[in-house]
Amino acid sequence: MFTEGTQQAYLGANEREHLWQVRENSNYLLSGALLGGEVIRVRLLRGIEGTQLLHSLQDNSAHLLRYQLADKGSGTLPYHSWIVARGDEEWSSSLTEAQVRAIIEPYLHGFAFTDTSLRLMRPLASKERIFGLGERTGTMNKRGQAFPIWNIDPHKGHNPQTETMYASIPFYLGLSNAAGSAYGVLVDHTGRTEMDIGKTDRNSVQMTVQGDSLV
Repeated sequence: MFTEGTQQAYLGANEREHLWQVRENSNYLLSGALLGGEVIRVRLLRGIEGTQLLHSLQDNSAHLLRYQLADKGSGTLPYHSWIVARGDEEWSSSLTEAQVRAIIEPYLHGFAFTDTSLRLMRPLASKERIFGLGERTGTMNKRGQAFPIWNIDPHKGHNPQTETMYASIPFYLGLSNAAGSAYGVLVDHTGRTEMDIGKTDRNSVQMTVQGDSLV
């Protein structure tokens, strides 16, 4: 039985990563980051990774610079797309912390957990269509289907019911003609991911993983 996780207290930010305590269990954290103008990363964390992020907020040593900058004449940084704002790894941004939080927080809903699994549910509009997730038999619109994102070589041939043979790509596009909107979702998980795209509940996508991090 999954327990839904909701954010409780805002704990602070570690560089661009913002952290919230999960109300239902203090061993879980919700994390969100604005990676670009229209790119948002949200995570449900537990275990070592969550502990490390939490400690980084409490330990001043976690904020030591990765680069030591000195005035020694002209030079360049190794990554051309980075902009140094004040010479201390502070990248330019036109948004305040409050504005970033306001953008991230609506996407923190839908996470749930058990002792062994993590799940994210995202709503589907009534006529929304889902495309992507790699090579599969059946219709291009994946709504109403459920299958794993995982690949193996079957030891005794294959048939249309073989779900794990073809290339899986943990990315899908949601298209809604009624709303005139489109978006993409990437599940950044290296293990097996169970996708339920409106099969159990026609009004939601469910992504379930085994482990301590769901991105």
